[in-house]
Amino acid sequence: MISAIIDPAGKSNEVHISGSAFLKYNLNKVIILKFGNMKKRMIVKVNPALKEDIVKLPKKLSKFISIPSLPFDCYLRKDRLHLGPVIGFMPKPFFYSNPYKMMLRFQSYPSINGLIIIFNKDGISKKSKTIKGYYYDPASKKFIKGTFPYPSSIFSVIPLNKRDYSHLRKNIGNTIFNYPFRNFDKLTFWKMTSQIPRLKNHIPETRALRSKDTILQMLSKDRAMYLKPSKTSQGRGIYHLKMDKMQFVLTDNEGNRKYYSSLDQFINKFQKRSYLIQEEVLIRKKDRKIDFRVYMQKGLNKKWKQTAMEARVAKQDSIITNSSGRDKVLPGSTAMEKLYGLSKKDIQKKAEEITSLCAKILSLIEKKGHHLGDVAFDFILDEDNKVWLLEIQVNYASDKKIFWTRDDHAVLPHILPTPLEYAKVLAGF
Repeated sequence: MISAIIDPAGKSNEVHISGSAFLKYNLNKVIILKFGNMKKRMIVKVNPALKEDIVKLPKKLSKFISIPSLPFDCYLRKDRLHLGPVIGFMPKPFFYSNPYKMMLRFQSYPSINGLIIIFNKDGISKKSKTIKGYYYDPASKKFIKGTFPYPSSIFSVIPLNKRDYSHLRKNIGNTIFNYPFRNFDKLTFWKMTSQIPRLKNHIPETRALRSKDTILQMLSKDRAMYLKPSKTSQGRGIYHLKMDKMQFVLTDNEGNRKYYSSLDQFINKFQKRSYLIQEEVLIRKKDRKIDFRVYMQKGLNKKWKQTAMEARVAKQDSIITNSSGRDKVLPGSTAMEKLYGLSKKDIQKKAEEITSLCAKILSLIEKKGHHLGDVAFDFILDEDNKVWLLEIQVNYASDKKIFWTRDDHAVLPHILPTPLEYAKVLAGF
């Protein structure tokens, strides 16, 4: 790697380099500077005062684009001088307007360096191929407004429409993730994973609720099930249904129970909406519902890894563990040890098994054309400590966890910075 000095007084079309570097890299008198998606012809000027591993670049490259004074990585390859990384980050609107709420995203900046641009869809100029937004300055720990070239990679946590995505991909390549930014509905998740024997044994059976016969068929095998909206999240609209002495007991997500002698008395409210039924997995902890969330992310080596795991313990009688029905959040390993009695060795084996299962599913998804780098899986352990994967979350609102309980904050230093490390590798650094 080469270090770059940014010269405020430098000419916009000149790059200065030492004589030894000029010979070492067998340079011509003209090279191409690649800064994000911007390419500019630069005249090479030999400067004997510079060391071999130093280049001097002008601050101003064009009428719109200037190079911020940041700790960039830099390398020469085939008459191209690469300066970067130049990374784009598209946060949700609240965080774009309040970037200081995202400071944990940048705690690993020294391992990334370069220009991290925070922008939204309104900041994209397709005509000039520039972006208006903010960049993070590590020296002042401030976010500074500016106009920038298209980045070399983009991490998006907002839904991009197909037109904007196609335009950006055409200009910067297949370096935009997590696209498409939507969660897989539970039925799609079941259909995809149930085709693989190794995975099918770890996924609760899921069906579309088409008639009362669908419920009766599943109740003939399992005495209880969940009724879930096919596309909503955060525990909204979930019900638990079980048979108890020839009665149907329906429990909502607040723990309220109603008793029915016939399915006809309540089935219509679910048939009018898009609902699924999912078998209930028997768990050892009868008094409290406990489920786990494992965070799977790509980092500097481009491979999936487990960066954090947490256990969410429901309130008494609650059928959900989302924030409204939750009592507490524990580190995943702590819950496995204290609540399930697993040894440290068994916990390690279980973590490896979970990572392997999740990576297998992610491989299937990526083969369908999705480019992901930051996801979460929800799972439970049954009465034999067998892993059951419930769903994958692409849009899991990681930044919003700063507004939740202190228990929720424990995973944030592990999960928030990692996607920017993956973005750095995608940017070519």
